[in-house]
Amino acid sequence: FMASPRLSADGERFRAGFYTQDEWRPTGAPRWAVLPSARLDVDSWFGTHPTGRLALRYDPGPVVALRASGGSGFRAPTFKEMFLRFENAGVGYLVEGNPDLHPETAWNASAGAELSAKNGMHAGADLFYNHLDDMITIGLVAASTPEAPAGEYGYVNVSSARTMGGEARLGWRWRGGLDVDLGYSYTETEDLDLGRALDGRSPHRGTFAVTGRPAAWGLTATARGEIVGPATFFLDEDGTGSEAPVVTATYANLKLRVEKSLWKRRLRVFVGVDNLLDSGDALYVHLDPRLIYGG
Repeated sequence: FMASPRLSADGERFRAGFYTQDEWRPTGAPRWAVLPSARLDVDSWFGTHPTGRLALRYDPGPVVALRASGGSGFRAPTFKEMFLRFENAGVGYLVEGNPDLHPETAWNASAGAELSAKNGMHAGADLFYNHLDDMITIGLVAASTPEAPAGEYGYVNVSSARTMGGEARLGWRWRGGLDVDLGYSYTETEDLDLGRALDGRSPHRGTFAVTGRPAAWGLTATARGEIVGPATFFLDEDGTGSEAPVVTATYANLKLRVEKSLWKRRLRVFVGVDNLLDSGDALYVHLDPRLIYGG
């Protein structure tokens, strides 16, 4: 049950989920693992929906693992997506819930490999494909209104969509207390009804994390973040019904944190900054502004 002045109406809803999974290792083939699973979602608003998944793992050697999986998915819209009204008056945009949303269903498949070397290096790569019906996403309802000069957004269903791509990971763990992790993902999206990319989804995303732990100083210093490539939005800015593409610029979101242990590790003092470069804007890239904290 939820009641709030930010809701268009009070509401009550019952949801339950039942899940089971088994791990089976065939006799005489210890390098194989088979994991079938099933889930049953019961929702007082959207009915009962069964889903299933099958995952396989094969270890051809002590440092290599191969994986593959496929299955179906179901996600009912949340209270927030249906009813909650969020207004950021300082920035000037509005996000309005949509009570007419439908549940999201999906079919997906993936395959990947992992490598773990004795020298502290680890690497991985994955390929994936998802087909979604009634996908729930945020869309720009109006580029500008008197109430929301930076844009009015709302939750909408995309009748049919697909996403496909891959990601790669590479990392090192040095004995001197230095960890480095790098990642890159490419995602191709398509709204199958409109024959174009999904609104606001960047194909390219890189991630990084560097953590140092110099034992003599009792410090832990971390730098982590992401670099996100251009994304395309389709906007009807002049009210004519014709949506023109708007491409955003690449941006980086960087976070830094330093922590020191004192008094035989009984006390920790830390300071950090999120979004160091103060990336983001009011209309397209919704990131919290630069935040400095400590404790």
